[in-house]
Amino acid sequence: EKEQRQIQQEIEHQKKVSDKALQEYRKFMETAGPIILEVKRDEAKRTLFRTTQEMQTQTDEIAAGQKQLQMLEGIKTGQTSLTSLSGDLRKIPELDAAYTFVFAARRLEDARARYTEKHPEMIAIGKEASAAQTQLLAAVDAAAQSVRMLLSVRTERLGTLRAEEPKQRDELA
Repeated sequence: EKEQRQIQQEIEHQKKVSDKALQEYRKFMETAGPIILEVKRDEAKRTLFRTTQEMQTQTDEIAAGQKQLQMLEGIKTGQTSLTSLSGDLRKIPELDAAYTFVFAARRLEDARARYTEKHPEMIAIGKEASAAQTQLLAAVDAAAQSVRMLLSVRTERLGTLRAEEPKQRDELA
């Protein structure tokens, strides 16, 4: 019976401690709760802002990639002059061959002004230009494949961001 009384007293003591802890927690939440909610709201705003920024960046990069693909197609089909693209070519590392081709094409133009088609110098420069053109077309294909892969990754990421954005907006509501 004494042992039972001790157990009962221990239970009552634990209950008092528990009730006191609960009261302190409630008191804490009355003061800290709004602060915690505001911190969470600020973090949600920052997350939404970063998502929106990244969406814009991905959209801009996709547009730039599509422009590069158009430029590459124009080079491949001959509709775009390489000399008019010299600054844009630097943005595509795979197209170093374009500079070789442009140089060979200029040499070929100069040679045409001086030599007949059967002149040995003209034939040699023509072969150089032809080889440079073959390299250029291979480089254009490689660059286009690289740009397509990058566009695919960026488009997928943009889709993910677009799916996340409404959820993030809902968190702020």
